[in-house]
Amino acid sequence: MFNANTEMKCDTVLAPGCQLEGKLTCKGPSRISGIVEGDLVSDDHLVIGAGAEVNGNVLGSTIVEVYGTVKGAVRAADRVILRQGSLVDGEVECPSIVIDEGAKFNGITKMSKPDMATPELKVVAGGPQAE
Repeated sequence: MFNANTEMKCDTVLAPGCQLEGKLTCKGPSRISGIVEGDLVSDDHLVIGAGAEVNGNVLGSTIVEVYGTVKGAVRAADRVILRQGSLVDGEVECPSIVIDEGAKFNGITKMSKPDMATPELKVVAGGPQAE
């Protein structure tokens, strides 16, 4: 597993300073360090790095590890990990979730294995609405 002190071999990298608008589909282990305005789909371990922003839904076929910000639904077949300093604002669906101290999560969690055969993501942005 990736951590802040080691590097993970990545097949797909969106570097800091890069911005993508639209749906991004990643093959193999992937790291997002820039900005994605749209949905993000990965067939392997996906790391959303510190300083990265995803304004859309995230679907990972194994592990989704968040150090940055996600505003939208997050689904993973195995696990979602919210690292210290991360922010997720929306629904999370996975069989296992890890939330480090200092991570922020605003939304709801479904502790079930998502249907990965249907990659369309239900948009649940913003989490609970304040009255």
